[in-house]
Amino acid sequence: MSSHRLAALSTVPALVTLAAMLTTPMAAQRATVFGVVYDSLKGQPLADAHVQLGSSDYSGAVIEAITDTHGRFRMDRVRPGSYIVGFTHPFLDSLGLEVPLRTLAIGDRTAQIQFSLAIPSAPSVRRQICPATSPVDSSGLMLGFLSDADQATHLDRGTVLLEWTEVIVADGAIHAEKRSATANATRAGWYAICGVSTAGPISAHAEVDESASGYIDIRVPPRGILHRDFSVPIGDAATIVASDVDSTLDSAVARPAPVRRGRSTLSGVVRNELGEPLAGAQLMVWGSGGSTTTRDDGRFTIAGLPAGTQTVEARYVGYAPARRTVNLQSGHTVATVITMSERADVLDEVTVYGAAKQLQNHLAAFNQRRKLGFGRFITREDIEKQRPLRFTDLLRSTPGLRLVATGGLNYTIVASHGSMSGGACRPLIFIDGVALVNSEGLDMMVEPQEVAAVEIYNGVGETPPQFRGGLKGECGSIAIWTVPNLALIGSRP
Repeated sequence: MSSHRLAALSTVPALVTLAAMLTTPMAAQRATVFGVVYDSLKGQPLADAHVQLGSSDYSGAVIEAITDTHGRFRMDRVRPGSYIVGFTHPFLDSLGLEVPLRTLAIGDRTAQIQFSLAIPSAPSVRRQICPATSPVDSSGLMLGFLSDADQATHLDRGTVLLEWTEVIVADGAIHAEKRSATANATRAGWYAICGVSTAGPISAHAEVDESASGYIDIRVPPRGILHRDFSVPIGDAATIVASDVDSTLDSAVARPAPVRRGRSTLSGVVRNELGEPLAGAQLMVWGSGGSTTTRDDGRFTIAGLPAGTQTVEARYVGYAPARRTVNLQSGHTVATVITMSERADVLDEVTVYGAAKQLQNHLAAFNQRRKLGFGRFITREDIEKQRPLRFTDLLRSTPGLRLVATGGLNYTIVASHGSMSGGACRPLIFIDGVALVNSEGLDMMVEPQEVAAVEIYNGVGETPPQFRGGLKGECGSIAIWTVPNLALIGSRP
């Protein structure tokens, strides 16, 4: 029920006041009306909704109840009659959504009536907010509110930014093309972005003037809706203390992401799928420089964090990374529980069987170039010894290379010696002999357990001709050889 339609119920001159309705003696039994209001977009009960019950002929006062934290409401001693029912909520009002009215009949002998109300379904909301979207369009809708991290009040300005990478194989090369979408918040603090890609993970954050939330990963279901609020640290709730790269780097090559600190604290525990604590799990809060490892009881504490919406990531050998979105507040400690439940196969040693002849050929050529003594080479044995959490971890200590953080956990690989034209530049990246146009997002494309070998070259003098490409090897190159089929790779008995 929209707010203006409900207002019509309460402004019609009442023939009988609510007090009179509840106290006038009548032979008919009074009824109790109760139920739950549900948020169809978030998949949870809706708190603080104003449920209103009015006579269908607009002749009586409107009875109102407010839902509790579990979305429950209750109205006692309701007279028999015919009613219309609906509810209002700030979220609905700010989006201009219409909630259909329901009719309710209460008989003379009715003692109790239970029913449920709900925010419209995702397809209905999508049609209202994105009317220009084609019915066959599989894109989604993302919406929510921006709020002040410390004051917990809606902001009347700000922008939500989405970024994602689309991998395109064309002209004999792998193109990792960046896509983006933005939306500005209204005076009520809400935003909506239509046509959001549903093909893969998206990096999202909110900005208000010079302030910004942390990055979070989102996924929008096809033709669906994702409701995601952002808490933004305003003022000294988050302070930029450093950048992952110095100012001499060419901005066209790498856009460094700032490191933000603050007065918030995150604590918690990391457990496995059986509920057992994991000691030695690595944790980091994106974009803050804050990191730690869990103690013997699986617990951790990270202080000095920026306020607002942030992402904490936990990594542990044998498990896929687990990420949690948290809303931090200055001067407060927020507790969280992270469960590592998705197993990631870690290969003790690569054993190649006859069907993986392509990999055998790659590794044979790899070993021949290794004997020549030019470049640096990483074998599967080296990878197992290092146990990297992500592919770029293999390159952190490599002379001549630098990793530049570009938001979230994305890194650009930069050759620190510079190009012939001056400044820094990117080395060419090859995956199984195919050139990768942009190294940003490499960790999303290649997992350490998928890598059989890596070779690294620092400039024209040592780069083999097949890895020079259009840049003629001036920035060097990195050749990554992956396992073509994990089903063909086994551990040594």
